[in-house]
Amino acid sequence: MNLWLILTLLVILGFIIVESYVMRNNTSKRDKINFFLTLHRITIQRQALRVEDVISLAGFVFIVLLGLLIAGSRFSISLETGADAQVLMTPKIAEQIIRKESVDLVQEKAVSNNVQSVTDGFSVLNARNLVLDETPYRSYEENVFDAIPARIVDHIQWEAEDFMIPVGQKVLGDNASGGIAVRALKSDNVIGDLAVSDPTTLQRAGRYKVHFKLKFSDSTQNNVVARIHIVDEHEGQSLFVKEVRGIDFDKSNEYQYIDGSYIREYVGSTQIRIEYLGVGDLYFDKVEIEPISLESKIYENLQFYADVPDVDASNGITRLASSVTDIPGRIAFGPYDDSVGEGRYQARFRMKVADNTRNQRVALIDVSSNGKGFTPDYRDIFADDFSESGVYQDFVLTFDKPADGYLDFRVYYYGVTDLSFDTVRLYRFQ
Repeated sequence: MNLWLILTLLVILGFIIVESYVMRNNTSKRDKINFFLTLHRITIQRQALRVEDVISLAGFVFIVLLGLLIAGSRFSISLETGADAQVLMTPKIAEQIIRKESVDLVQEKAVSNNVQSVTDGFSVLNARNLVLDETPYRSYEENVFDAIPARIVDHIQWEAEDFMIPVGQKVLGDNASGGIAVRALKSDNVIGDLAVSDPTTLQRAGRYKVHFKLKFSDSTQNNVVARIHIVDEHEGQSLFVKEVRGIDFDKSNEYQYIDGSYIREYVGSTQIRIEYLGVGDLYFDKVEIEPISLESKIYENLQFYADVPDVDASNGITRLASSVTDIPGRIAFGPYDDSVGEGRYQARFRMKVADNTRNQRVALIDVSSNGKGFTPDYRDIFADDFSESGVYQDFVLTFDKPADGYLDFRVYYYGVTDLSFDTVRLYRFQ
């Protein structure tokens, strides 16, 4: 109940108690100003009104109205504050909470998060009134982007801060490798991928050991608190899944290694996902994958992705990643444009596939920036997300750009079917 309403009711109750006391200890003088005796005299005894009666009635009505006015104003303020809170929790903010990745490091022991989702004066609250301008603000053809195939790495050592962080947050930690970890707190009220690795690493066929350095807040918890996934998106294969429980940790709030192993039958991409289930506080520091035994084949002369003629492309040229001759990798990244001003933008990636019948990931698109407070956005594209085979289609990312920093648009190719990348067109909200 509203605090001011309670105080008002207490004032009125106090008035009634005082009046009752006066009535109980009635004298001729007190009788002149007692509300209840006045009311009794007028209604029951039907006596004529006196000046003292009018003063008593008016005083009581004044006290009641004043109390209701104070309570009403405070209750109105409370409702207005609640309305503002509802306005702030827009779908976009909810999306950014699920996908948040703060580039500013915060202290590990901090108990509250800054919910300002955009820095340098551009707030999501102001952005809710913006309208998308359908005239392209920038257009980047395929020839302004660089490309590089995935690397073959037998022994992997990745720090948590190098991962994409959909629901986690980078934090400083004395016991973390390099002093930085990624965490998700129960109080964040989020469920999803704590960390996802960039799938630009290939591994040869063989057997591997894996070690994840994690920390959890309650080592007595018997529930599953996290799931670790290692997947080969190129082959559409899950290589490793491990459910982690609180009792898997020897001590609460201390880092330890969660170990496992897996077998890979073919050369392919390696992507790691750590899934947070919203139970307790989970910290991820680093992962190491080391080979136990490997195939003897050596891969050389890895092919880059070709720019080829295409009459349907914007400038008659498209970047083709072939499922026959190319391997997975980053077919486009750049152009590191630092001339884009502060504001909300929509990026449209124009692509097509040779076969849209397969329910497998064919590409990962994302936008990043070195601007302070920028929240990266990304999307997995499946082959059957395309309406037709061989027809270009736009895929959209929406983001808020701070005043400083460049923009980097990236397309990763998984190798499921031929993928053609044409342009990225940038649109601005006005």
